[in-house]
Amino acid sequence: MRDSPSMSLHLHAGVDTWYGPRAEECTSELTRAQQAMHRAADELDDQACRYEAHADELVAVALRAERAERAAAEEQR
Repeated sequence: MRDSPSMSLHLHAGVDTWYGPRAEECTSELTRAQQAMHRAADELDDQACRYEAHADELVAVALRAERAERAAAEEQR
C-alpha cells in the first residue's frame, strides 16, 4: 500500500499543475486519503505482527505437545 502509485499523486497536484479553489480542495482530499492509507497500512502491520506472535505461540505449544507425546510413548516401552 505504501508503494502504491496513488501515494505519489501529490507530486502532480501542486501549483505547478493547477491552482484555485478546486485544486486546493483536491489537494486536501488527496492528503486526507493518503493519511488514511498510511494509518491503514500501519494497522495492517500491527495486526500482522500480532498474528505472527500468535502463530509462534501455537508452534511452541505444538512442539511441547509433540515432545510430551514422545516422552509418554518412550515410558510405555
